[in-house]
Amino acid sequence: MIVCKDVCKQYGTKQVLKNVNVTLEKGKIYGLIGRNGAGKTTLLSILSSQNPLSFGSVTWNGEEIWENQRALNHICFSRELSPNLIGNSGNNMKVKEYLKIASYYFPYWDNGMAEDLVEKFELDQKKKISKLSKGMLSMVTIIVALASKADFTFLDEPTSGLDVVAREKFYKILLEEYEQTGRTFIVSTHIIEEA
Repeated sequence: MIVCKDVCKQYGTKQVLKNVNVTLEKGKIYGLIGRNGAGKTTLLSILSSQNPLSFGSVTWNGEEIWENQRALNHICFSRELSPNLIGNSGNNMKVKEYLKIASYYFPYWDNGMAEDLVEKFELDQKKKISKLSKGMLSMVTIIVALASKADFTFLDEPTSGLDVVAREKFYKILLEEYEQTGRTFIVSTHIIEEA
């Protein structure tokens, strides 16, 4: 399990997170809902050791997560891709190359699943990241998250940019993966849909 205890995060004098306490148990799906700017991405980046906390602690099975490769092997944080943030060389990277690089970061990577999802989402692997639509960029981050096979998988705004059909396809695939593997998923969003 991942335990987040009294976590605070400050950027200069601005406090983004204050005394956050969360316990994430294995085999559950969690929703992290809040408006833009509420600190969802900051919290997920701290839980995955991509952002240092200011105060408090985050542990995986009792071990500090920060710079702990054994813990990080079981965690994937898949955040929204922006072609502008990847850098000049990344802008020219094709989807296939991006997924190949992602496979190096996750020890439990499932290449067959990645290829299957590329097909299901009808992604052109030869297309450059910089040429993808917002929806296609979301699909790439979803593929990385699911194919990582990480025990704890955090998806930050995974459906932003997806149309209704692709959104429903994503939720169906997520639930199937959860039922088959019992992985823990944390899905953040600022969108609340009526049933």
